[in-house]
Amino acid sequence: MLVVDSKILGTNQQITDLNTPISISEAISLSLWDVLTGSAGSVTCAGQDWFGGPGFLVDSWISKTYDGLPAHHSLEVSFQLYFGDSWTGETFLFVADGVTIWQQQISGTQTTTNCGAADLDKGVVSNSFFFSHDHDTFTMDLLSLSITSPSPHWWAINNILITPINTCATHCLTCNGPNANDCLSCDGSTFLHIDGTCITNCPSGYYGDTSTRTCTGN
Repeated sequence: MLVVDSKILGTNQQITDLNTPISISEAISLSLWDVLTGSAGSVTCAGQDWFGGPGFLVDSWISKTYDGLPAHHSLEVSFQLYFGDSWTGETFLFVADGVTIWQQQISGTQTTTNCGAADLDKGVVSNSFFFSHDHDTFTMDLLSLSITSPSPHWWAINNILITPINTCATHCLTCNGPNANDCLSCDGSTFLHIDGTCITNCPSGYYGDTSTRTCTGN
């Protein structure tokens, strides 16, 4: 478990991917994503460049591992998806380190933003997810599945933003989560209670140990 110090890290620790035409081109030419089914390519839709598209990602599975993440207790991951052509209930999944964070059946038109031809238009869907995570590596999988014979659909992705979250509650010096009872140590004005909170006055049967900043039993 990584322990987070509330005084370190800032928003400059964010990781961006597939957010510019150059990054998308490099992802294809340098094989920066594992395309387990389908093939790497790009498409321009709704005035944006995307990784994937018709003929590349249909019932497809792509994966990438990010390493060297700083200490954190949670991740916020956001990205945009473009669903094109005819989706008729196929399932799309976002998986983090082998755990399904989001899955949804996709059907019908998502927006009215045209992508070259009306029959290729399902549009942009923006997603943002917050979940517990404390490892220095993160594997992201995205895939679509057809249970029955697939319809002529495709998908694409861009603007991935991964934000390690290290914020501790007020008075926590270190923590393993963002909540008031996730504290592991406390500042000089409070004491760590057994329930993980930092409190000013210890309850009956305990005294505030000023050397450890903990509530210690009498």
